[in-house]
Amino acid sequence: MTETQSTLIRWTNRLDLIGDVRTFFNRSIRAEKNAVMASSDKDIATHVETAANARAEALKVRDRLQANADEAGKRRWDVMAPKLARFATVQDQILGFAKQNSSARAFDLWTSETNPRIANITATTNAMLADLVKPGSTPAA
Repeated sequence: MTETQSTLIRWTNRLDLIGDVRTFFNRSIRAEKNAVMASSDKDIATHVETAANARAEALKVRDRLQANADEAGKRRWDVMAPKLARFATVQDQILGFAKQNSSARAFDLWTSETNPRIANITATTNAMLADLVKPGSTPAA
């Protein structure tokens, strides 16, 4: 194999790996969107895990590329590092919001907290109304 062929093979392998980074980040973004749109806790958890795993895979491939890059390539990866860190921070926040806002969680909250409060208010107002309608009671001021 000639030196030119070897160089071209290494170059195309790097291009393939860069494509893999893009693919894993796209998969992570798609899973993030699905987590936000999901309505069950199980679906949300599945999409959150998929997003985290895909992002981790993208970063593993990035680390391989960065380790084998020349100085110019390492500088390009260094420029991207804060952007990738910001992406991870924002994605973690969005995935956290997705976990908090599931309809199943809202239903659980409704049944565990809101319904008992409604029952307490109803019992209190029923007792007040019963006192008011008793013969001889005075109207409330």
